[in-house]
Amino acid sequence: MENKKGWIGKLLTEFISVVFAVLLALGLNHWREANNDEKLAEKALVNIFLEIQSNQKEVEAEIPSYDEQIAKVKVFKDAFDKGEGMPYSLGFNMPVLSRSAWNVANSTGAIKDFDLNMLMELSDIYTFQEMYHNNGVNYMLAMHSVDAKKDENAKAIVDSNYGQLKTFKHWSIQLSAIYQEFIKTYGSQYKELLPDSVLVE
Repeated sequence: MENKKGWIGKLLTEFISVVFAVLLALGLNHWREANNDEKLAEKALVNIFLEIQSNQKEVEAEIPSYDEQIAKVKVFKDAFDKGEGMPYSLGFNMPVLSRSAWNVANSTGAIKDFDLNMLMELSDIYTFQEMYHNNGVNYMLAMHSVDAKKDENAKAIVDSNYGQLKTFKHWSIQLSAIYQEFIKTYGSQYKELLPDSVLVE
């Protein structure tokens, strides 16, 4: 009887030890995964901040060129309004904006660990950026060089280019401000992760 009780006690002790070891291993594995997920989210977030900062600089750098183009088109527009058509052509520069960091964060699942409010703002920013890009592409496709003596739609083309260019300039200012506001709002929250060059006072 004594031997039987001792054997059961020993078996029970071994069972508890095995269960404890399994639970400990599962706990450590879960901790490692959570730690890896956190590091992935942090790296993705830093890359997104850097991307947004770079995009903001690209957009802001082109805004003065739109003022110059608007002034040039205004000369043509005024001439056409007076019935004094002239040969017309227009150049256009569009900033090259990246969304690679955002795409990677989505494809790796890193965004699941982002703050929900920040994630919604990021989604809005990149949606607007896509609309801005498409608008710029459409504008470039719609631009024409016209000869007032041959093209009966010359005035309409100039008027359209003038309106589209003013709209694109407005969107550029708006997008630049949205980028800056995001960095200013969330930069302080993640300042320990971000390079000093990203932070906006």
